[in-house]
Amino acid sequence: MAAGALAAERLLALFGLRTALVVVGLMLPGLALASWRMLAAVDRDVSSRDGDARLLQFHGIFSPLVMSAIDHLAATMGREEYRAGETIIRKGDFGDRYLLIESGTVEIVDDGTLLAVLGAHEGFGELALLDDAPRNATAIARSDVCVRTLRREDFLAAVRSHGQVHEAVHTAAAQRRRETPATSGPETPTPG
Repeated sequence: MAAGALAAERLLALFGLRTALVVVGLMLPGLALASWRMLAAVDRDVSSRDGDARLLQFHGIFSPLVMSAIDHLAATMGREEYRAGETIIRKGDFGDRYLLIESGTVEIVDDGTLLAVLGAHEGFGELALLDDAPRNATAIARSDVCVRTLRREDFLAAVRSHGQVHEAVHTAAAQRRRETPATSGPETPTPG
């Protein structure tokens, strides 16, 4: 405001009232046009984060979190895309992330046996994170797939910070272990 007042004073002295008003009137639209790209990038980022927050909010594991915690998690999410037939995670690999399917279909297989087919809004990969153990099944894109990912540290922090999330994750993990043979322990769908 102080800069505007100084500029207006100088413009009045140099060009008169009419020209000063025109110049000052054109300054705001000019600034808006100059910052258009930056504002559009911010808008895209916010829209993407809103989609990630909705994906987390409606997932059974994360639904107990308050919106500020969901927003924080959404800000940390990564994005990965796979073509049909590509391997997303491989049995025996280190568990470095939790995966939520945004779109597409994923097959969970163990030694050639189909264990589960997961679709949009379902997640997988938590058993290796919770057990601090290698992946116990392979996930393959059945169709073109987009997954949102949570790094191991972010996933475990969310699980440990909220009692209901901790309970939901451990209940889902226990159910998965009961539903599958003890030798394979696959990562099957999380409810929600």
